[in-house]
Amino acid sequence: MARYFESITFAQIEPHSTQRKGRSCKDCHQNPKVVGLGYGEGLDRLSRVGDREGRALVRFNREGLRPFTKEELDRILRVGLCLSCHGERDRIFKKWRSDLQCPRLKTLP
Repeated sequence: MARYFESITFAQIEPHSTQRKGRSCKDCHQNPKVVGLGYGEGLDRLSRVGDREGRALVRFNREGLRPFTKEELDRILRVGLCLSCHGERDRIFKKWRSDLQCPRLKTLP
């Protein structure tokens, strides 16, 4: 057995799906901690399960668990940008397309 620290193991115990009330759209789409990116740098890096490129920073205790991929993060966080101006029940989200262009933020991909 190795006698050195190799990595943190992420053991999900209580997924959000077991809560009585679901999260708001902003809770997930505008929260880096919820999507696995953690709180920030320094010791807060320990709250991260993956990086912005989708690389795992921890080990998982269940087969098939992984951080979001870069493409998945791009889609999730892109919706978060729109939630800054549009309400959660806005019609824009009924027929969501990831290639929507924002008239206010023309520089977005």
